[in-house]
Amino acid sequence: KFFIKESNCNENSKGYGLIRDKSKLEPEVASIASVGYGFAALVIGVERNWITYKKAFERTNKTLDTFLNNMESTNGFFYHFINMKTAQREWKSEVSIIDTAIFICGALLAGEYFGGEIKEKAETLYERKRFLGTLGYVCRTIDVICFRSSFTNICNR
Repeated sequence: KFFIKESNCNENSKGYGLIRDKSKLEPEVASIASVGYGFAALVIGVERNWITYKKAFERTNKTLDTFLNNMESTNGFFYHFINMKTAQREWKSEVSIIDTAIFICGALLAGEYFGGEIKEKAETLYERKRFLGTLGYVCRTIDVICFRSSFTNICNR
């Protein structure tokens, strides 16, 4: 319930689909990791008949649009904390490798579940990552965390 109740459902908001980091302390601050977990919760919700397939599909699709079109990133990695309404960085937070990995894992899970345009959008976000220098190991870490069956070409560069 947290991932549905605490998400931005305002379709006119640049932060549509963003999910609060904590429900009481900072009501306007979202975490990208929360969104990744939220994707998994939507898939589980459909399977348990807590939300319709259509609603979960629409929410997932529009949330991916938020990340594709409104979110600031560095080399494909997102800032850990973002404003729920504006989708902009909060508190001068860090670009987070692990929170991006959690987000990407949720997006890839949703992509496998829903297929089609959602899968394409999730793969686009995954492929945006650029691994430079000593960060090359991160790609393999994300693949392992997300249970990807093989490494992508970008990981082998």
